[in-house]
Amino acid sequence: MIRSTSGVFVVVALASGVASVVPSSAWAVGLDGSGLVDQRATVGVGTGIDRVAGYGADAYPFAEVGGSYESVVWKRLVLGAAATFRQDLDDHSDVLGRWRHERSPAIAAQAWIGYDGPGFHVSVGPWLYGASRERPRFLATVLPYGVLRLRFGHQDAWHFNVHLGDGAPFTAEGGAFALRLTLGLPASGRHRMSGGLYTTVGENIAGLTFTDEIADGLAGGPVVGTRRRTFRWGGMVGTAYGDLSRVEVTGFVGCVW
Repeated sequence: MIRSTSGVFVVVALASGVASVVPSSAWAVGLDGSGLVDQRATVGVGTGIDRVAGYGADAYPFAEVGGSYESVVWKRLVLGAAATFRQDLDDHSDVLGRWRHERSPAIAAQAWIGYDGPGFHVSVGPWLYGASRERPRFLATVLPYGVLRLRFGHQDAWHFNVHLGDGAPFTAEGGAFALRLTLGLPASGRHRMSGGLYTTVGENIAGLTFTDEIADGLAGGPVVGTRRRTFRWGGMVGTAYGDLSRVEVTGFVGCVW
């Protein structure tokens, strides 16, 4: 069965960060945001329509909530984790042309360990996925090969990111079983933009992705200590390899601290 996703998502994200000129010895954490950061926490919500193609074509309106946290814990050693809960609100059979009123929950939990430096980040780890969609009962499985996160270059300069199975909320952020290859631009004024290609691995979808984090984007954003509130938005658009009429569209917005 081939899976694809179609819908519009709204994501609210909260993250710790520092907006500043970064010295050569600055900390960095993760793949997004300022380079002068040694920890980052996010929470988010999403909603949309998850489409499943093939002989048993279905559409699943869903709601999702999730969060993540990562921190440099010792020298350049970084630890992180993320968790998502998704609830299918209904099930529309495209083959039968009717709603089946089935509501299926799903969970995804990730953990990763790695090295985090100003010019390079690598982290890997397992994740657990469980769902009752298309099953008689809920089933959860640990996937030891789950998460791969790579950054080449400084977060405040040109840098290249690789995300594999990385996201929270899982589906709404484009995590799922997706591979994202993005190029981050140097910080320009209040903006930190990145964009590139993505494909939903095994689900026959490929497209473009874009993200922008705008410093002090919410009415000037108050400064709390060294932390600034910012505005984050972006989205993805793609199609199925063999059916250009099956379009996938996602979008997200959020607050970053």
